[in-house]
Amino acid sequence: MRVLIVDDENHITEHMAHLVDWSKLGVRHVDTASNGLEALQAYRAGKPELIITDITMPVMDGVTFLERVREDDADVPVLILSGYDEFEYAKKAIHLRV
Repeated sequence: MRVLIVDDENHITEHMAHLVDWSKLGVRHVDTASNGLEALQAYRAGKPELIITDITMPVMDGVTFLERVREDDADVPVLILSGYDEFEYAKKAIHLRV
């Protein structure tokens, strides 16, 4: 399994990439990206089986990133981690089957 972790705060992606013992979960590769555009490129290059992403990011936000992912793969599991309490983001995420 491949995992993609996306957040514009580098310490968060690095911490998540190293905090979890991914090998015990069957994960063989963890990619990271710092914005939605980088994430889209990493997604297309590696086709992860799980995406963990922030919503509020520069260059391309998480919602736009997920809209593009859903154009390619309607079923890839996605987890959103965010410190924001914007209900509009939650509604968009639900619409994108997050």
